[in-house]
Amino acid sequence: MKYLKLFEHYNEITIRDVAWLYFLQYFYSGKMEIKSWEKDNRMEVNCDTSLRKFKCVNIDDEFYKSTEECDKIVDEWFGCKTFEESLKKKLELSEYKKKDQFYGYDINRIPYDLFTVFKHPSIHTSFKKAHNVFATHWNSQMCIEENIKEFLKLEHIKEWNYLNYFESFPDEPKTFKIYRGIKDDYDDDKNKKGYSCWTTNKKQAERFAKYYFSGVHQFEPEHAEKSHVLETQVSIDDVTVFVAGSEGEVILKNPVNITNIEKLK
Repeated sequence: MKYLKLFEHYNEITIRDVAWLYFLQYFYSGKMEIKSWEKDNRMEVNCDTSLRKFKCVNIDDEFYKSTEECDKIVDEWFGCKTFEESLKKKLELSEYKKKDQFYGYDINRIPYDLFTVFKHPSIHTSFKKAHNVFATHWNSQMCIEENIKEFLKLEHIKEWNYLNYFESFPDEPKTFKIYRGIKDDYDDDKNKKGYSCWTTNKKQAERFAKYYFSGVHQFEPEHAEKSHVLETQVSIDDVTVFVAGSEGEVILKNPVNITNIEKLK
């Protein structure tokens, strides 16, 4: 990140030092006990060494205490004006993702967490609700309109859609292909109302087209007599709900302009 490099080594302060300042200011509401934290190295630098670099941190015999000035420093390094910017900055800082999966802290997540959890907590709350709706939708194994309406009730459905779109397509294409597997011949009259479920992964669409799923363990797959994969091209603005998940699911409002129909063998 170019502008962050301008700050590197300014008064010998690095991004890892500011990560500790963020931890103090936001995670612990401006007060951390010295004896509990002074030897901690989860940011790949020592907590005590880092926090002593900042004039905005008051240190006595027992605690590190941040002042309002710390907010300005954290914002200079990690602050974002929009939700979209927080995701892009998180991606740009991917080199600061922890190396040890069992120890450390993902510094690259700070812009996103700062924006959604601390600056705009309604987004964080909305996303927690979205995960619950996602679980209900996933377990239903069907494109049920009631579940879709629950998604659409979310205060921040636009941000939820963008989050899953960006994680699926970090290069942010204006349009992208999605696919739908069906176990019959395509009937345009049946796809003029309601919603339909699609996927960004063609292999997943082929899987849905070829096999029946009972929801319980199956020793042998049950094959469909007819299998077709539908294809269309959409923008993020066309998407009703970008569900994502391991199946890359996308929900569209019908009717959908089908650009190709492939019959599978």
